[in-house]
Amino acid sequence: MSTKNCPTCGVSVPENAAFCPNCGANLTSFQPQTPPTYQSQAPPQPPTPPQPPQRPTGVVVLAVLEVIGGLYSILAGAAAGTILGAIAPFLAAFGALFIVIGIINLVLAWGLYNGKSWARIVAMVFAVISLISIPIGTIIGIIILYYLTRPHVKAFFGAT
Repeated sequence: MSTKNCPTCGVSVPENAAFCPNCGANLTSFQPQTPPTYQSQAPPQPPTPPQPPQRPTGVVVLAVLEVIGGLYSILAGAAAGTILGAIAPFLAAFGALFIVIGIINLVLAWGLYNGKSWARIVAMVFAVISLISIPIGTIIGIIILYYLTRPHVKAFFGAT
């Protein structure tokens, strides 16, 4: 006669037994259990570095306006330097001054677009200077100063 082991207590019982004579376990309803499978856990991932704040749209607009202003200043400076230099050579310095201002505007645009903290400060200084250009310069300067002091813009430039 063949035997099997009781799944509950492990005692050897006859193959056709319905109950275990030792513990009374029901052998007909027993479903063999498969041993639990353990999935290997992936090693913990290193923490991701904090992402820099997303570039605000207004900063992009300011950078584009600085590029336009810079190119305009460079072209105006070259034209003024040529025309005024033909009239009186010492007036060509005005053209050179416009070219330098245009270059500063282009560098400022690059700094604003890339979130450099110094660019925010320089843009604020330029906005303060523009306040004396009543009424349009004053309005634009106030808007720029207000915008550059917003928390999300300050965070983009790394200011607190």
